[in-house]
Amino acid sequence: MKTTITVFIIFLLNLYSFAQDRKISRLSVGESVPDINFGLILNSKVKTFKLSDFDGKIVILDYWSKWCTGCVAALPEIQLLQERYKQDIVILPVSFLHTENVVQQFIDQKAKAGKQLKLPFAVFENTNNDLFKMLPTLAYPHCIWIGKDRKVKKISTGFITDENVKKIIAGQTLDIPNQDLQMDFRPDKPLLTNNNGGPDAAFMYRSLITGYIDSIYGQIHHEFDEKKKRLYGFNMSPLELIKYSMNNATTLDTYNKQVIFEGVDPDKFIFTGSEQALYEWTRKQKICYDLIVPASFSREEALDAMHQDLDRFLQIRSLWAERPISCLALRKISGYSVAVSKADTHEVLLSETNDYVRVRKSDVSALINLLESENSPPIYDETGISHQIDFDLKLSEKFDLQFVNEQLLKLGLRLNQIIKSVPMIIIKAK
Repeated sequence: MKTTITVFIIFLLNLYSFAQDRKISRLSVGESVPDINFGLILNSKVKTFKLSDFDGKIVILDYWSKWCTGCVAALPEIQLLQERYKQDIVILPVSFLHTENVVQQFIDQKAKAGKQLKLPFAVFENTNNDLFKMLPTLAYPHCIWIGKDRKVKKISTGFITDENVKKIIAGQTLDIPNQDLQMDFRPDKPLLTNNNGGPDAAFMYRSLITGYIDSIYGQIHHEFDEKKKRLYGFNMSPLELIKYSMNNATTLDTYNKQVIFEGVDPDKFIFTGSEQALYEWTRKQKICYDLIVPASFSREEALDAMHQDLDRFLQIRSLWAERPISCLALRKISGYSVAVSKADTHEVLLSETNDYVRVRKSDVSALINLLESENSPPIYDETGISHQIDFDLKLSEKFDLQFVNEQLLKLGLRLNQIIKSVPMIIIKAK
């Protein structure tokens, strides 16, 4: 009984070993090709070949199909090369798509047309064979170049030319594209996603838009280096992204006073509801945008690509246009001079109650930023002042023009109500 069990175990081990030996894996350039049996051979006195039958010669396997016009057109030239270099090479057309009858009819039809083919043709009636498992393809023409050392030298789409045949005979590297096809490539799936067609970083140009993503924080930025230009904004409102694409920065128009909507719903671009509704609006309206273009793109070209992407996605047209608006102009009061700052360094001090600010050694633009609020008209600098100034300013929750001008009087400045034609962002339906 023990002897029987021992013999059975040895049998199983041998069977497992045989299965391991028969495990066929795909070959790549540089790997050795085993002694393949080429199955059925047509147009030859010999009905089957093995790779070892061509020892000492270079073997070029030309995968072809009668529906591949390039394959068929190349056969006469391939035949001439075979005759010219028969001492050094064997070129073998191989078919996985046709039956024996189809290939034979093809050869006979060529002969009747006065274009006799003398090449032997290897026929596999399906892909269930060792050759296809080791060196598969999805497209034709497809050529396997096997050196005298029985190693794969190149996998190409065609390129069986006199120049390349001479090179491989001389032991030189073939300077032609390598066609190592991805057999599990799915054209119905997104390219480069989960390595479909290549690694996810293999693109040259990419533009991507998603909805709001809970797991990342909002930001907008750019990255320009010698390899690429990238613009991105994550979890941003459509208007914030549009402004960035048109200004190359988040504009100083904090309260969106330089935006006009024509025929579109502003709520899709700007949140104006209650604080309780903000989260729901954020998840529904904010988006993520990511653009990567070649480094050869200028900054303006990259921004323009972003702008066009957003307009297409949002089904709008956004543009700059001059429009007359009611606004305020900060001007010097006649007869007054605005003093130059006496401070040594820039300083900003805010009171504990947030209703008073002391600013030293600052530009006029900082003063305007403090004066302008959500409920004030846009304020434009018409002072012509280029030097730095000092100022103290009382702050209020609601903008009051008279209250502000009373404070500005001490500086020799005043806000005047005017109608001014200014650049506006116009967002209109497409």
